[in-house]
Amino acid sequence: MRFQEQPQFKKEYYKTDLTGADFTNLSSPSVRFKRTCLNEACFVGVDAAVNMRLCKAHHLDLTGADLATSKIIECDLSYAYGIGLILNHADLEEVTLINADLRNSHFTNVVSTKCDFQGADLRGADFSDGDFSDADFRGADLRGTDFAGANLKNALFDNCKMNEKTDFRCATIPYSLRLNSEGNPQFSR
Repeated sequence: MRFQEQPQFKKEYYKTDLTGADFTNLSSPSVRFKRTCLNEACFVGVDAAVNMRLCKAHHLDLTGADLATSKIIECDLSYAYGIGLILNHADLEEVTLINADLRNSHFTNVVSTKCDFQGADLRGADFSDGDFSDADFRGADLRGTDFAGANLKNALFDNCKMNEKTDFRCATIPYSLRLNSEGNPQFSR
């Protein structure tokens, strides 16, 4: 099912195909999605606390969305596009964001469990003071990303792009991190 315009808004969607749905500028205290397909849906400018569980949302457009305090659990948001996304104080559990473009997004004070950011563009993103234990950042572009005060215990950082503006001050990291001349991490125990 492809939506040509905004679907009639409901506060809860269960086992619904919302492929291509347009929720642009939706403002709501809360919206629930469970086992819902949101591939290529548009959440541009959405201001809502979202509860999303077991959803597939490839190529989801989250540009400028404010999803602070949301709960996103076991969802696949691979290839999401969300420049300037706000997810402050959100709970993310086993969320897949492979190859997502989340430049300049805000993940401060997020509690995250086993999230997958492999190959994601996270340039300029703010992960400060969040808990990203067991996160997978392999191959991600982390140039200018702020991890100050973050818990990165057991997180994976192989083959990432980093630079002198990537900030790990006061972060709990699995290895001592050094950058080589190309801005890539070198790990040593």
